[in-house]
Parts: sequence; C-alpha cells; structure tokens
Amino acid sequence: MTFAKYPKMKDSGIEWIGEIPEEWKIQKLKHVCIKIVDGVHKTPEYENSGIPFISVNNFTRGKLDFSKTKFISKNSHIQLIKRCNPEKGDLILSKVGTLGQVDVIENEFEFSIFVQLALLKLNKEKLIPIFLKYFLKSNLSQIQIILFSNQTTLKYIGINDIELLPVFIPSMNEQKQIASYLDKKTKTIDDEITKNQNLIKLLQEKRQSEINHAVTKGLDDTVPMKDSGIEWIGEIPKHWNIMKLKRLVNLSQGIQIPEDKQIDGEEKGYVRFLRIVDFTDNAKSRYVNKFDNNSFLEKDEIVMIRYGASAGKVFRGLKGVFANNMFKLISNYLLTNNFLFDFLNQQLVQDHITEMSPVNTMPNINHNIVYDLNIPLPSLNEQKQITNFIYSKTAKIDSLISKIQLQISTLQEFRTSLISSAVTGKICVTN
Repeated sequence: MTFAKYPKMKDSGIEWIGEIPEEWKIQKLKHVCIKIVDGVHKTPEYENSGIPFISVNNFTRGKLDFSKTKFISKNSHIQLIKRCNPEKGDLILSKVGTLGQVDVIENEFEFSIFVQLALLKLNKEKLIPIFLKYFLKSNLSQIQIILFSNQTTLKYIGINDIELLPVFIPSMNEQKQIASYLDKKTKTIDDEITKNQNLIKLLQEKRQSEINHAVTKGLDDTVPMKDSGIEWIGEIPKHWNIMKLKRLVNLSQGIQIPEDKQIDGEEKGYVRFLRIVDFTDNAKSRYVNKFDNNSFLEKDEIVMIRYGASAGKVFRGLKGVFANNMFKLISNYLLTNNFLFDFLNQQLVQDHITEMSPVNTMPNINHNIVYDLNIPLPSLNEQKQITNFIYSKTAKIDSLISKIQLQISTLQEFRTSLISSAVTGKICVTN
C-alpha cells in the first residue's frame, strides 16, 4: 500500500525526530493541556455500589472498560474531584504497570481514578482529543514513555515526565481529517483481527473436542459403550476400565529455592530452575546448583501446576529443577506418558481438578486431589494409537492457529505503523 507524502517538510529542530510537515508545530504535552494530574494516591474505602473508581486494571486491549469497576461513596468522590475530575473529552493515560495505555473519556457519568492513571485535560483550541489519543499510541510516544519511565520491577512514569512528552500539532482541520481517517482504517483492521481471533477460538475448541473424544471415547465409534460411573466423563468403550490415578501415577513435588540462591546465567554445576512463569510466560531463565532426582524434570516428563491462577494445567518440554508449586507425574507400566498428558490436558479435566481444590482465594491442589482423579484406561496399544491420532490432528490445527496468529501479528504491526506514520507526518492522509 502506497501513501501520499507532504509536499514540504522542515527540520523539527529535534535530532531524533527529524523532519515534520512544514505547517506543523511541536510542543510539550503540558503546553497543550490545561491540566495534567494523576489520581488519588491513597487507596479509598470501597463500597458495594456508588461512584465508579477505576485503576490501570480497567484498561482492556487499550480501551477503558467499566464492566469490572470498584465503587466509592459519593462523599469520597466529591473530595477527590476537587483535585482530579475526569470528564467527557478528557484523556486517561496509564502511568504504572502497563505504561502508555490511553483512551478518550466518552461516557457522561461521573467516576474517579487511582494514582496509576493520569488525567489529561486538553486545551481544545490546540488539539482535539481523538488526535492526541492516536498520537500517544504512536511508536514515537510509546518509546518516549518507556525512556522517561523508571525501569524497576513495577514500571512507572511520573507526571513531570508525562508533561515533557513532545506532541506534534497540525492544524485543527488536519487533526480532524487524520483522526477520521484512522478511525475508519483502524476499525477495518480491528474487525479483521477480531474475525481471526474468533477463528482461533473455534479451532481451539475443535482441538479440545478432538482430544476429549479420543481419550474418553476412543477412535472406533462402532464399539459398544458403557456408563463410566463418572458424571463428567460419561460413557466409555465397554472394554476400557476406569482407574484412579493413585494406582497409575507417582507424584513428586518440587523444591523451594530462595531467589538469592538463583543466578541469571548458566554456569558449571548449575541447572535451569523451572518456575510457573517458565511454562506460562516464557520468562527469563534462572539457574541453581541445588537439586535431587525427585525434583529434576526431563523434557518428556509432565508437571502440573498446583497453586494459583494456572492450577491444574500440565506442561512438558523443559528440563531442569522444578519449583515446589508444581508436581511431577510419573506413570507406571499400565499408562503411557503421552496418554496421561493428553487426558490431563483437557479443559474439562483441569476444571474438575480446580473444582476439587480447597475453597480459597486461589486454587491449591494437593496430592490427594490428583491421586483421586479417575481416568479411562484402554490397553497400552490403544493408548499409543490414540496419542498418535491426537498428535496428527492437533498438529494440523496448531499449524492453522500459528498461521492465523501470524496474520493477527502482521495486522497489529500494520495498525501501529499506520497510526504512527499518520500522526507524525510521515504520510499524508488528508484531502
């Protein structure tokens, strides 16, 4: 796709910015805003209902989301808006945690904000809100926000630094045209992304369905069936058995190693220390020199997360010492490792496991919950046939999902590039 260029450019006077359109200006954010202030610094007393109170957690995919808001009293709100009063047409910018999320307030109702958010009240004779929103989403602004922020565990950018962010200022008419163009184009891109995300969801459901049917019903739909006696499993082939995992599996729990005993780089005598985040988030590797055989995981062995939001999920494919918030599952001669993994990898099974965990703030799975789990058990030969079938089916689905994810990534990159180019004058989208 080719775009028109501005006929005349000028040196911005800022080396790292380069040229901008001849008629455009650059000012600091504080010079185009009437007020820039963050939310209340002290956690308020929450109510069951009242005035919405939002934090950085109320951003969902870059937009303000009031569906899961907390509430404060009217009196508390009245006190808070004396300093920070969000109104329609103002902008909200995240300044703690996930930095640089920004949206224009579109609702009419009152609400208050926490310290993690900054309120930007514009001088609307200089900028229109939607143009500034797009500008703050540009690569130029996002890089500046990161550079201005502190790089501790919890990222943070202060109000004083936010005030210094550079803003490009076209004429008001150009701002409106650029914003209108980006509204239309980003909607088209977002619709395509949503369509692809929905397709991935359907493929993932198909994947789960293939696994579930294979490990509970087998591959031959003509064989006689029987009631398994387990409600959430349903019918199984008549020649299969139902057995509890305690007769088929041994569990070993990982070890706890203080953070000051872990190192970042691999050294002689050290092995990788496997934490939950290594399986769920592809975290930076850590290494330790203390372990025993029971707490060591080979690549083909299975671990189950026993605590937290991912409790019940199973993983394999990594080698090292595993942490104490996971179990290693070792199957005996009656059960293949692959069949066990495919069975446990069903969402249905993971949901059942977490339902059986003690009622608490976070699921906490103990040995007895795992040992008490029932599993349909075909012969070893049939187990191998089933896992080969699952591998073949899921490999095709996974390949399709990867291709669609690549399309989504390409669309997201194009979206970001389009916004950045339009609001910084690299392309001309005005009439």
